[in-house]
Amino acid sequence: MKMKLLLLLFSGCFSLNAFVQCSGGTAFGTITPSTSWQTFGNLYAGQYLVFNGTAGSVYCFSLCSVDGGSASYDSEITILDNSGNYAGGYNNDSCGQQSFVKWSPASNGTYRVLINEFSCLTNTTSTTLAYKILVPPPAPCYSVNSIPYSAEPDTGSSLLVNIDDSWSGVIPIGFNFCFFGTNYSQCLVGSNEVISFNIANANAFNTWAITAALPSAGTADMLNTIMAPWQDVDPSLTGTIKCYNAGTAPYRRFVVTFSSIPMFQCNTSISTSQVVLYETSNAIEIQLLDKPLCATWNGGYAIEGIQDPAGTSAFVVSGRNYPTQWTATSDGYKFVPTCPPCGVATSMDDASGWANEISVFPNPASGKFNLKMNQFESWRIEDAAVYNIYGEKIYWAVDFQINRSSDFQIDLKDAPTGIYFLRLETAQGIFTKKMVVSK
Repeated sequence: MKMKLLLLLFSGCFSLNAFVQCSGGTAFGTITPSTSWQTFGNLYAGQYLVFNGTAGSVYCFSLCSVDGGSASYDSEITILDNSGNYAGGYNNDSCGQQSFVKWSPASNGTYRVLINEFSCLTNTTSTTLAYKILVPPPAPCYSVNSIPYSAEPDTGSSLLVNIDDSWSGVIPIGFNFCFFGTNYSQCLVGSNEVISFNIANANAFNTWAITAALPSAGTADMLNTIMAPWQDVDPSLTGTIKCYNAGTAPYRRFVVTFSSIPMFQCNTSISTSQVVLYETSNAIEIQLLDKPLCATWNGGYAIEGIQDPAGTSAFVVSGRNYPTQWTATSDGYKFVPTCPPCGVATSMDDASGWANEISVFPNPASGKFNLKMNQFESWRIEDAAVYNIYGEKIYWAVDFQINRSSDFQIDLKDAPTGIYFLRLETAQGIFTKKMVVSK
């Protein structure tokens, strides 16, 4: 310890992190951090433990006695990736001569937590490492945005012909679609203007009665579902339900259209709606040509939104949840994921490839990012917002130009190290880019 203090006195450009970020080591075991402190004992300096890291989570590793760790020597902790490269986490002397690391991975992967004696030495002294997740993986989140009405063509394969209150059989989406943190390649279509990713309900009863606001776990077949809107309609009388795929990878679309279907018991009131799922961006678009009201049945209730598999998280269009009665004509809304793992798209929602015309650099950056056109002379940005992993908006700018000859700067100097998502609205569309702050 005296040697380290002497070096610090002679050079003002040294820091504790600058002394050693250790490498190498010998594998000793595997750990699975949780939200409570756990310990791993009989570990020696020069050995490492392997764990799976999730982007956005914050991991704590401690040799401090207050956390349950222990080491009788001057210790160091280094975080490495699974190839043995330094991954950005290091500490020496946090609590006396013992170490504590608080660290967040920039991407999902397998990592190593390496223990050493200063300076990157090994020993055979029994050591206990304490570890936990300070922040669990973030709940998936979505922004809900009003968009102009612009429906896809009403075509495709017919579903649920002359059938009321039923789920379809299993339908291939045609690509992997991320919904509330899980990838799906199949779905069900329900006759009451809904889509579900719970394929266990194939060909089962599709509930029509609406009795609670979202989120709610009270109606089992409405979990893990898109409601476009969920209301009691009767396709056994007339109207069609069709689905098809459009576009080319990686910007394909899965389209479901509920066309000219009468409301139950109000058969002259006709509903037409459409759902579009976008590959890569994982966005969901709901288009309502006509959403009438049947106030004399089912309370006139209808819900437009999306709900997770547990019924604990939902995103609903404002004013369109139970028990509100509402109508809509030529109306569109888009649900855009803003958190990982679904909200990591770096391209447009359609196949135009316009997102590649905008560069974000440097990325990663310590806090200041530049936007610049690659080929076109300029674009007008209608809205630019930066979200953290919890879906909180930390930056907002409206109505500005970005040019090929000059940069527009986004200043996140006060944002901590981590992953962020830039959402841009332009005349060409809405898209998301990932930004990494590294300090």
